[in-house]
Amino acid sequence: MLLGRKKDEPTDSGSLPSLEGDDAPDMGNPDIPKIKSQEELLAEQTAAEEASKQEVLAGLQWKMLPAGYDISSQMRHNELWTSDDCEAAAIGRDWQPIVSVNDKLYTPASFWQELAGGTPPHVPTTDSVGSSAMMAFAEKVLSQDLEYECSGHVPLSRDYDNNEDFGNAWTDFRNAYPALAALYDEIYEKHIAPQMSGAWYEVDPDGYSDYQVERMAKWAVNAYPNEDVTEQTDQAYFRFVKSFDFDSDDEAPDVLDPSNPAHQVWIEVWLALNEAIKDL
Repeated sequence: MLLGRKKDEPTDSGSLPSLEGDDAPDMGNPDIPKIKSQEELLAEQTAAEEASKQEVLAGLQWKMLPAGYDISSQMRHNELWTSDDCEAAAIGRDWQPIVSVNDKLYTPASFWQELAGGTPPHVPTTDSVGSSAMMAFAEKVLSQDLEYECSGHVPLSRDYDNNEDFGNAWTDFRNAYPALAALYDEIYEKHIAPQMSGAWYEVDPDGYSDYQVERMAKWAVNAYPNEDVTEQTDQAYFRFVKSFDFDSDDEAPDVLDPSNPAHQVWIEVWLALNEAIKDL
């Protein structure tokens, strides 16, 4: 029983509004978001991942992607990348070869200048099996920039007693992991060797030039074993002058003219290569 109120008297709470007829309140037309299906969400995710992969691919400076391999959409432009099984590899456009030794960062040039003790960068630093400065830097780059699952496959000179075993290990490695071997070669030839050689040239231009002449002579003999010395020299000359800079304002001529004073520096290069080939 409610005190102070008659049985049939309405309470102060008022009456509820009617939901029908003219008295129905205006509820407006709220925008209720559409709930996407799992198929739509998956399609959007797949499209986003593909766009990310295309962006990554456009930003690579080098790649080896066998059929069936896709680049990771998470790869950054300043890193090396390998697939989980080490059968595919890539180099981001902004990647630079830098290693840490005793908490200090080194580029290829500073690594050779400070740690090689004046030994030419291509020469092993020990009398037995030992890495040259170039090889040592390449090994450190891969061990620091890649997961061990892939970098651990690269043969290290310190693990072998003689050069023959080391060479055989590298042959096996190239056959088993062609993408990793190609990645090593790309880093070595396009990044490490040019930077270290440039630093070497600055302090010993004659030693640098003599080494390159000998290297190109060996390349020509191996690449053109059935050609005569003149043809081998021509091939070595073309490869040599396209690969290295010289102190000359003129581009290397394809045809050498002994009567042209501007060709003298290039004639000297050709003659040096010719003598080196004859000595092999």
